[in-house]
Amino acid sequence: LDQISDAGYLVFQQDEAISAPYCVHQVNSFHGTQAGTQEFTELSVLANFDFVSRYMKEVLDPFAGTVNIVPTTLSLIRASLDAAIDNLKARKVATIGAPLLSASIQHVRQASYDQGTVEASMLVSLPKVLNKITLEVVSG
Repeated sequence: LDQISDAGYLVFQQDEAISAPYCVHQVNSFHGTQAGTQEFTELSVLANFDFVSRYMKEVLDPFAGTVNIVPTTLSLIRASLDAAIDNLKARKVATIGAPLLSASIQHVRQASYDQGTVEASMLVSLPKVLNKITLEVVSG
């Protein structure tokens, strides 16, 4: 279920057929610092995924409708995505980290179904919110 959640899906769990479904709440580092704000500080994998997706879309927007699909354009798009990956990996904040842990471009190519479309695919690794800490104390 964690792998499905990491892929950007909101996952509900249900312990028994008669029990109510629930999802694991994820809170950011501001939880607990301001009374009564837990409901406003939830930050799920979906929010992380949406941020990275919107950022990459903004990087690609200037290409649409302004250039032709030629090898140089595909190389420029790939280079722009590489630079965007580096930018997001470098945006580190204490206790939160960077919005992107790692990413790789799977392909940038002209679509087989539409000659006026470029397809780009990226595999990303996003941070998970710390929900629990397990501590084992052993007497030696």
